[in-house]
Amino acid sequence: MSEIQYISLYDYLGRSTAKNKDGVEVAKIADEKGIKPKYQMLPEEVQLICANMCFNLGINRFGRFEKFLAAVENRNWSTAAYEMEDSKWHKQVPKRSNRLIIRMQKEAEK
Repeated sequence: MSEIQYISLYDYLGRSTAKNKDGVEVAKIADEKGIKPKYQMLPEEVQLICANMCFNLGINRFGRFEKFLAAVENRNWSTAAYEMEDSKWHKQVPKRSNRLIIRMQKEAEK
């Protein structure tokens, strides 16, 4: 599970008791790996997009968006938007995905 997956789930649920599939508290893992500061340094809009995707896809499927996650970690918002659009998820939930893609594209324009 990537750093952004952990924190997206933790942030979306909004509570420190969120747990991964092994029952380990996400906040504890994030603190141990020094992840939370990295996530908090992302623009708020990107944090919200990741949390929304994580909720919709589930933590494991969200983790399969490797190119998207790499783009986010590199702060390349236009590539992240492209990877969102170039996915099966985009075809499955076009209304939600289009809203999120537009939001990510706006981040790229800033």
